Amino acid sequence: MEESINDRIQSIVDRLCDSNKAAFAKAIALPSTAMSSYLGSKRRSKPNVDMVISIVRRFNIDPWWLLTGEGSMMLASDTERNQIVSGTGNIAVAASSSSHVHVTPSPSPLGTMSPMTSTNPLQAQVQSLQARLADKEEIIMLLREKLARQDRASEY
Repeated sequence: MEESINDRIQSIVDRLCDSNKAAFAKAIALPSTAMSSYLGSKRRSKPNVDMVISIVRRFNIDPWWLLTGEGSMMLASDTERNQIVSGTGNIAVAASSSSHVHVTPSPSPLGTMSPMTSTNPLQAQVQSLQARLADKEEIIMLLREKLARQDRASEY
């Protein structure tokens, strides 16, 4: 069974809020009673854009991971992103329950990648990572546009 966005939100609650749904709800400015709509076994409402933005901002969550399940849960630092894009390392980021980020080398994804037009595996990895980066930048742009609209609306 494929993991849903609700399952990924539950993972965030478990890993970053010690499974405390009320603390998670408070951190993203939702009433604690609302969490049962998203995490309850019977009612599995999908989060709206505002909730996704709150989660991403408050917990430094990678929006691409939250929306699709692909990549790492936590956003990497600028240094780590540059290292990934330049092809000088593979980084896996995991969060402990105390919200500290631990960075460890991850196995190279080259063994699981399908061959691309390039015969050089490292170049194929760089191309793949650049495509993922472009996707993430597009999501960030869309989220920023949404925030700008909200800011303009709140000024009135």
